[in-house]
Amino acid sequence: IDEGGNRLKIVRGGGTFVLPVFQQAEPLSLLSSKLDVSTPEVYTEQGVPVMADGTAIIKIGGSIGEIATAAEQFLGKSKDDREQEAREVLEGHLRSI
Repeated sequence: IDEGGNRLKIVRGGGTFVLPVFQQAEPLSLLSSKLDVSTPEVYTEQGVPVMADGTAIIKIGGSIGEIATAAEQFLGKSKDDREQEAREVLEGHLRSI
C-alpha cells in the first residue's frame, strides 16, 4: 500500500491475472540505458570557459523497494521521457562539478 492508500502489486519475471475493471497493469523495464550528457560552454569564477561531456548508465534497481519507488515516479511516462528527466538531472550535476 503506497502513501495515497492505493494497493500496489509488483510482479517480477512472471505474470499475473488482471481484473480489467478493478486493476490495471503497466510494464516497467529494468534494463539499463546509456545517456550521453553534455553541457554548454560555461565560465568559471575566473572567467575560464569550460565545456564538459560525459556518459552515464542509468538503471532501476532490482529490489522491491527500488522498483516501487521507480513505479511511483516513472509509470505512465515513456522511455524517452524517463531518459530526458535523468539527462536533465545529470547535466545539472555535471555543470555544478
